Amino acid sequence: MSLVQSFDVKRMSTFGDLAKSYIMQVQSCFRFTDKVVDVFDRYDTEHSIKSAERHRRSATTTTQKVYHIGEGRTVPDWKKFLSSNKNKQALITFLCDYLSRNLSDMFQEENKCLVLAGAFSNPEIVRQLSNEHVIDLPDLFCSHEEADTRILLHVIHSDKIFQQLNIRGRIIVKCSDTDVLVLCVHYFKVLVSTEQMWFLTGSTNSLRDCRRYIPIHELSKPLSPLLANILPAVHALTGCDTTSAIFGFGKKTVFKLIRKSPSKFTNLQNFDKIDFSTSLSAARELISSLYDPKDKFASSHVDLNKLRVKLATCKDTKDIDLEDQMNDDDENENDTID
Repeated sequence: MSLVQSFDVKRMSTFGDLAKSYIMQVQSCFRFTDKVVDVFDRYDTEHSIKSAERHRRSATTTTQKVYHIGEGRTVPDWKKFLSSNKNKQALITFLCDYLSRNLSDMFQEENKCLVLAGAFSNPEIVRQLSNEHVIDLPDLFCSHEEADTRILLHVIHSDKIFQQLNIRGRIIVKCSDTDVLVLCVHYFKVLVSTEQMWFLTGSTNSLRDCRRYIPIHELSKPLSPLLANILPAVHALTGCDTTSAIFGFGKKTVFKLIRKSPSKFTNLQNFDKIDFSTSLSAARELISSLYDPKDKFASSHVDLNKLRVKLATCKDTKDIDLEDQMNDDDENENDTID
């Protein structure tokens, strides 16, 4: 969906023009490969962290209007149109239907195929389209709400195909989301037949080309298995789509900390499996280590409020603002970590 959202709709008068631009964008990817996978977010889930975040972002928008999408209908104000999840879901379905009716325009060469995920009336369905046929891929059906994680499902599936063909393959992930980059680094260690994995990000226009190819296979080499395992939890705790960043610390500082002593944060590799109390302690240990890296006040690491007092009253310490979501963990065991 990020590809569609980035379109310069001022140059497009109708949704039909937008659909043609989408086809051209997908066609450009076939210059590098015989197979392209396009993964869409789901916008039909009402009760989830992501849907709540989308609602928060659009809260400042006036009353959301749901539009009827048709090939000859005029594209409305783009920002207002995208403020509605129903509009975005309808747009995805429209693009998929348009593409299915114009396969001859898409595949101008033989042996090319396009895989679409999350683009149908049932978002769990995945289909492979080519000049010869349209087939379902049930092994890839899933209920993931976000394309971020669904992309990795397709990456792992492609690696299995490489293994079956007894070849060393190459995968290019085109995305501008840091969350996906972290997941790519995290999962690369489980890919047994993928020799190269590139992360394509950035954009291009008539004036300049800002695209960059980031070699995931090179980034993963110096990382120990433990360090790669704790990356997703660390990234989520220190700022992502739905979590605020840590006050006073950037991602580089956080990475230097966990690279120096990854064994100190072992529990973070099972962050989604351990019980609430253990996960809270693991998160607290990361935050405490950032603000007190020399363990000068190690006895206060079990209570961030006490650590805040110690740091605030220390003459050599600058103003401190420890993460509020950790502050009252000892007072309310039902609190959760964003």
